[in-house]
Amino acid sequence: MEHQKIFGQMINFQKTAFTNTFDAVVGLQEQGEKLLSASLEQNQLIPKDQKKIMSDWTETYKTNRQNLKEAVDANFEMLQGLVGKDGTKPTPKGKHS
Repeated sequence: MEHQKIFGQMINFQKTAFTNTFDAVVGLQEQGEKLLSASLEQNQLIPKDQKKIMSDWTETYKTNRQNLKEAVDANFEMLQGLVGKDGTKPTPKGKHS
């Protein structure tokens, strides 16, 4: 039973580490996007269609980034469902640890 608790704690740690790292990366990417947007707005030499492509690129990146986060969160939830959020899910009868 102790190994389930340890495994549950490992999952929680990994989920927290991923979430914190992901949030930090998102913050950096948002700052980069603001810098790109400001540069594009001020630069009159870049054609509008090029600006549109860069804008679409950032929107696609945001969408895919969110899809990644949702997929990882769903998999962490699945793991936590198998073990229990705190690792205390009882072993089914007839099964030994």
